[in-house]
Amino acid sequence: DYAEQQWAVSLRTAHYGRTLAGMLNLDQERCYCAGLLHRLGDLALLRSLEEWQQAGGELDTQAIDASLSEFGAAYGSALRTRWRLPLELRELIAAIYHLGGGVYSREALVMNLAAQVANLESEEGIAEVAGGKTARLLRVGMSQLSQLIDKQ
Repeated sequence: DYAEQQWAVSLRTAHYGRTLAGMLNLDQERCYCAGLLHRLGDLALLRSLEEWQQAGGELDTQAIDASLSEFGAAYGSALRTRWRLPLELRELIAAIYHLGGGVYSREALVMNLAAQVANLESEEGIAEVAGGKTARLLRVGMSQLSQLIDKQ
């Protein structure tokens, strides 16, 4: 169940990223790839936890949640570095989690916004996302975000 949830978020982020990139005439394939790969660490960690459980180890939901929270993103970052993914792609993936200080590429903003939309519990939060810094910087409004969700 955990892996299915992680994969679903990755897939939604990838689709939203590609669609937003298309709306803004940016690199759709790179944004799609960043969305797919951003939960790589969580999925790899879940696989390791599953193997440990199959070998007789005990796990509960609290232990799984704590492991994902503490190690998932860092593990994914280490894997992407080890696999020597292009820096531009790793930067887009990092933008999904947070925007640091400084100047942002439009693609980084797209991926951050795509993740915000993908992580919404319901469409009710779309107004807050539309009023946020990322949407304002991209000049993406409520109607465009609603349209984005409707396409899924």
